[in-house]
Amino acid sequence: MAIFKEVGGFVGTTKLNRQVAQEEEKIEKLENEIGKLIYQKYVRGETLEPELSGPSQEIAKLWEGIEVFKEKIRQLKGMKKCPSCANEIDEDQTFCSKCGAQQAELVKTVIPETKGKKTCASCKAEIGEDLSFCSKCGAKQSV
Repeated sequence: MAIFKEVGGFVGTTKLNRQVAQEEEKIEKLENEIGKLIYQKYVRGETLEPELSGPSQEIAKLWEGIEVFKEKIRQLKGMKKCPSCANEIDEDQTFCSKCGAQQAELVKTVIPETKGKKTCASCKAEIGEDLSFCSKCGAKQSV
């Protein structure tokens, strides 16, 4: 009987813990939704409480950084973003295949690489700044 009680208690506890976790997950989703609503107010230029504008500005900076990464990805894939509808299209397309907007003549903008790179003095390959030898040609690098 004691074993049954222990097993029953364990199963009951496990079920209750799962219910608690599910309710906490619902709360977290609602809190995220509140945060999104506040950020949307920030984007629209509405006045926020001082303690909310700082994190909203930080989110905006993070979105800018994400867009830089996405642009680098598009460049690597030979793609560009249509300025009218934001659809990704081949960089040599004259018209967008989604909205039909005529594309401006392609002017490639090279986004500089992130820090941490240097050029090999011997073969000019791009290598990590902390490397002592070039991974392409094997030349010793100056510090």
